[in-house]
Amino acid sequence: MRIALLSSAGPRTGAAASFTKLAAGLEARGHEVCRLAPDVGAARRAIPGATAAAFEPEVVLADQASDAAWAAAAPALRDVPLVYRYNRVHGRRDAGAPERRTAERLAGCIYQSRFLHADALAHEPWLASVPAWEVPNGFDTEWFAPGPAGAFRARHHLGASVRIVLTVGALTAGKAQEVGIAALSRLRRDGLDLVYLLAGEGGHGAELRSRAASAGVPLHELGWLEAGELQEAYRAADVVLHPSDHEIFPNAVGEAMACGCAVVASSAGGTPELVGEDGRAGLLVPPGDAAAAARAVGLLLADFARRAAVGLAARTRILGEFPLSRMVEGTERALRAAAVGGRDAPGPGGLLD
Repeated sequence: MRIALLSSAGPRTGAAASFTKLAAGLEARGHEVCRLAPDVGAARRAIPGATAAAFEPEVVLADQASDAAWAAAAPALRDVPLVYRYNRVHGRRDAGAPERRTAERLAGCIYQSRFLHADALAHEPWLASVPAWEVPNGFDTEWFAPGPAGAFRARHHLGASVRIVLTVGALTAGKAQEVGIAALSRLRRDGLDLVYLLAGEGGHGAELRSRAASAGVPLHELGWLEAGELQEAYRAADVVLHPSDHEIFPNAVGEAMACGCAVVASSAGGTPELVGEDGRAGLLVPPGDAAAAARAVGLLLADFARRAAVGLAARTRILGEFPLSRMVEGTERALRAAAVGGRDAPGPGGLLD
């Protein structure tokens, strides 16, 4: 198939990472893939349209809601089946007529989690008439794997005895690093020698630095990490803490689990589907509950054997349930069904997993 992947997400986002994985995986399976990036500026809107016309895609996969709306209205894509990899979370959108108009044009929706599928139908009920597939994120278990952390500790001036708690995510509202700071402050008061590492960029850096200083938590901002250093950071971490209060199916948690990390995560959105709810492959805590996060992190830091067992179970879960191949094959199946006119797609309101 000739597949156009349409995404306006910034290059340092989870959505962009997912589309990069999909592009490589679909190409490896013999498809022609063209990545398009519409811009909100009218002066640049003609560029993707011209590219799409030249490429002549058989199917389009859109990322953001604005991408799906753009594709639905683009003359060059008028007769091309359009699939939307649904990427919106309740409380962070204003659903209305434009979304209904876009839904009429869709050949299908791909949802990354059961949570997201239910959330979408609850707040945009017109999507019930659109064929649906649930295809969770998948993770590269060859790259994200247990191994030596290299010179990570030395490079960041971290002694061998200090415990490392790592959070990977944008420094923005909703990612809730302030909950992590409050949790680790409790553990510092109990005498634990630990440091909080934040990998990510965003406008809340200054506020988080101020909070950490007031709470007595040593904070290291790593910024956005290239793949190699991100891999080292996961491997160096004693615990990966993911306190975000809204999630679809978080890349950072899956990557950490694939590296064999012991994860503590808020039970927000689709995260429980990724981590599991029995506590074997990771510990879940209520969103915003710093006391619960402190107890979970403290439990893992105090018990090396428990930490190692959780990390091993985490990697085993990713290998068995969420390998990259499942994501690519599931997306391919959905796009193929849409491209042939829905012959293999579920009916309205149905589901093909």
